Amino acid sequence: MTGLWTRLVPRTRVLTTAGSFAKQCAYNVPSNQPDIGSKSKCSYYNMAWRCSGVSNADLVGRLTREGLITTKAVEQAMLAVDRGNYSKFKPYEDSPQTIGYNATISAPHMHAAALESLSSFLFPGAKALDVGSGSGYLTVCMAQMVGPQGKVIGVEHIPELVELAKQNTLKDHPEYMQEERVTFHSTDGRAGYPTGAPYDCIHVGAAAESLHTELVSQLKAPGRMFIPVSDGIGQAIFVVDKDKDGGVTKKKTMDVWAKEGVPPTKRYGHTAVLWNHNIIIFGGSNEYSEYRDDVIVFSLKTKTWSRPEIRGEVPARYLHSATVFKNKMYVYGGFAKNSKCTYVLEEMRILNLETWTWSEAFTVPARYNHSASLVGNKLWIYAGKDETGNTVSDLHSIDLTTLRVLPHTGITGKVVLLKSQHFSEVIGNQLVVFGKYPNEVTGASLYGLWIMDLDQLEWRKLDIDRCLEDGVWNYFTIVTKKPQGGHRPLDSPSPDDDLSRSFRSLDLDNSGSAPSLIFLGNTEKDRPQPYDHFRDVLSINVEYLGVFQVPPSTLQNHMVMMLDNEEFSDFTIVSQGSDRKIHVHRMVLSSRWPHFKNMHASGMIESTRRTMTLPEPYPVVHTFLTFLYTDTVDPDLDCSIVCDVMVMANVYLLERLKKLCASILHRHHLQIDTCVRIFQAACVSQEHGLKKLSQEYIFRYCGAVMKTEDWFLMWSQGGDGSSGEQRAALEEFIEGIPEDASLEIKHGSKKPMEGYSVGYDSSGFEQGLRKDI
Repeated sequence: MTGLWTRLVPRTRVLTTAGSFAKQCAYNVPSNQPDIGSKSKCSYYNMAWRCSGVSNADLVGRLTREGLITTKAVEQAMLAVDRGNYSKFKPYEDSPQTIGYNATISAPHMHAAALESLSSFLFPGAKALDVGSGSGYLTVCMAQMVGPQGKVIGVEHIPELVELAKQNTLKDHPEYMQEERVTFHSTDGRAGYPTGAPYDCIHVGAAAESLHTELVSQLKAPGRMFIPVSDGIGQAIFVVDKDKDGGVTKKKTMDVWAKEGVPPTKRYGHTAVLWNHNIIIFGGSNEYSEYRDDVIVFSLKTKTWSRPEIRGEVPARYLHSATVFKNKMYVYGGFAKNSKCTYVLEEMRILNLETWTWSEAFTVPARYNHSASLVGNKLWIYAGKDETGNTVSDLHSIDLTTLRVLPHTGITGKVVLLKSQHFSEVIGNQLVVFGKYPNEVTGASLYGLWIMDLDQLEWRKLDIDRCLEDGVWNYFTIVTKKPQGGHRPLDSPSPDDDLSRSFRSLDLDNSGSAPSLIFLGNTEKDRPQPYDHFRDVLSINVEYLGVFQVPPSTLQNHMVMMLDNEEFSDFTIVSQGSDRKIHVHRMVLSSRWPHFKNMHASGMIESTRRTMTLPEPYPVVHTFLTFLYTDTVDPDLDCSIVCDVMVMANVYLLERLKKLCASILHRHHLQIDTCVRIFQAACVSQEHGLKKLSQEYIFRYCGAVMKTEDWFLMWSQGGDGSSGEQRAALEEFIEGIPEDASLEIKHGSKKPMEGYSVGYDSSGFEQGLRKDI
């Protein structure tokens, strides 16, 4: 077993959503950046988000102390222009804030960077242009720097923002408007403002697709332009200099990430899950202990924030869990409050990520501060706190295809009662849980790691105590390092990255396929808990603990590739009414299909001609043969195909195939439009359990079922004797109706909800109802 400690260093393109220090954007200043002081690369992405203040003076003071403001004129301008007059929401927080009309006021550190870059061109008496003036804040800062003899023109394409900028300026510095040191105009900023040209400097506040030549032509010689340019993925800040002879040079000064859109507010106890190429953030509590119900999306492709229009409402919450499965986000439990009290939610909500629509609530055991892990189509809920606030260590699962909750008892092995905050991850079909617990003798906090086999429901403790005894470990996850498709994983730094030189791995597994246990924290126990939560990382190759992630079997995939492959085929199957031949292998069919083996051994004409015709339609025959090759049936097949395959299985005495089809029909296809067809197939194939379930389903929803085509055909063709199977099914249906049954009409009764009606549960069909139909 190998454990590794290493110091984490700052790195761009890393998104952190945990805690109140959530980064709103990240940018990297090239080492040759000449215009923003002598700060190193690290200073920018170490300092930019530490400068939030409680007042304008506090904010500017922090920016100055951190080295983001180095010019006295910039400091005086930002002190003289109170950001609180230009932003209604959190004006002194060092992050972008909304100003309405799908626009934002940039973060203070970005304004400081722009003013520092342009400071030598914002001299007293200078003329400047601010493109995308928005709230008017930076325009007025520039006006403060150019003095009474100077002039700054702000242009904005949204007329409402032009009016907002005027109102803000009149509130903060009305004299600037009166003496026309500042003017605002509604126009397309891409064309600049030729009427006032030329300008000593131009600031562009919104990302352009290119360096517009119209703007460059409006610069004086010498002059400077500060402009962000988008490349479709991120943004880069360029400084364009025009020398005294009119020569133009362009320099990239910094990369900007996540600049577009409004980032989330400070929060904790929220969830952040991955869906396609997006991170979905939901809920949490802000710094004022207000619970949130907002959904915020961060695109990993465009590096932008957005807030989709959500349909439906859910209680605001925090300390819940969120899991993505098949384009839906399943939100379980959490802590909520109303005007009278706080309470634990005993509900699961589903957000359709394609329509952004919330479902109704589904009742589940009340939990918060729990963990939720997805294995296949099952969501495993472990530990946390219950509705009384007690820490629990129970386990239950939810089948996300049927939404049935199953408590798990009889768990063997020993696991201590962890403190409610813990982490759980999955390796194959094994649940890995990491958490903190008190020493029974000393009361000191200890860390432990346990693993449960979800098939056997047995806990065992993994021996990593020696690795965890030094330090405080606040976060745990599992990383699979093997690249997919030849690409380097996102979590692996390139050889040229700063992180690569600091992240040293002692793993001896050169193949890179083994998952690694990753613990984040710091190695100094005496540090205060909130300090340096993610400074150090401990990495352990999970295979050194005797835990192996066995790759899934590829036998089925290889076998299905052999089906209908002419190479090495020595037999063909033909569906009656179709001239298409299905190429098969006699050895496979003989080992899997007793009827075929007997036919081949008897020397029947089919065995000598090496071809056989079956009376069923081609899709049914192909599904039947697919089972012989793979031992599986696709649950997404059309209901009629599965019904016919079940009948074939009964004819050829293939009990496993018959039960597979019966289970699929019950779990995935038993609905209003299909229940009669399933009942008929169950009668023909002598599948008595499915026959009973489908008949009770018909009884329960008889009003809707009696309007279906299959119901009409069963009674019309079965009644006149034109179809023997229909007649037999009709007789069995009538025989299943109790002698004293009557039809009771229930006003206001509803059909099963679409999407959740599949898989009828007979336990809900009470005896009294059976006799009252």
